[in-house]
Amino acid sequence: MSETPVLSPAYGRVCAIERGATRKISIFLSLWDNHVNCSPITGRVERIVHTPGRYLPALFGSASGLNENNWISIRGERFEVGVRQIAGMVARRIVCDCREGDRLEQGQRLGEILFGSRVDLHLPGHLK
Repeated sequence: MSETPVLSPAYGRVCAIERGATRKISIFLSLWDNHVNCSPITGRVERIVHTPGRYLPALFGSASGLNENNWISIRGERFEVGVRQIAGMVARRIVCDCREGDRLEQGQRLGEILFGSRVDLHLPGHLK
């Protein structure tokens, strides 16, 4: 079976990789990076959840769970991925351009985060 490529949902610096039942790749977006977020796979938006929170520096690992964020779940043909848009200390606005039920093409814009922020990509653990 051929590998399914997964694109990065953001252009920035990988600041953490966590392995387990799922794999989480955290991408830090500095004030100078492009903050447009794109769909890592082609698929249907299954769920979007906005969670209010704090505005800790996005480079900190705790920002993933404590800061304001949007969780976007995308179901592809072979698996589901999650993209978490995380506000940072300066970023006070997360924009989500997609809605539940939308079909996204790989690389299609799904939103943006204004100024220093973070994006977490959650993948199934079986992907290499």
